[in-house]
Amino acid sequence: MAIKSFRYGKHTIMVDLMADGMGKESVMYDGAEVASGRSVTGGNHSFTVNEDGKNIRYEVRMKTTVGQFFGGTPKVELFRDGIKIG
Repeated sequence: MAIKSFRYGKHTIMVDLMADGMGKESVMYDGAEVASGRSVTGGNHSFTVNEDGKNIRYEVRMKTTVGQFFGGTPKVELFRDGIKIG
């Protein structure tokens, strides 16, 4: 299991890059799974949540790196309404 965690205000976005050991990627927002999929090379996951009465779109972009296969961590970027925040 490789988990990357981001904080934005009072919210936590967690990305589990090996949720089941079979290529599943899982994205959790404040503890609830909001997106998932399978990928070997990394995928993009987007979801929309309501924050303070506004619909906010998040996107998680993952890329596998060569170092990942030697104990490194994949590159993970987080965007909030199109703006990179992590």
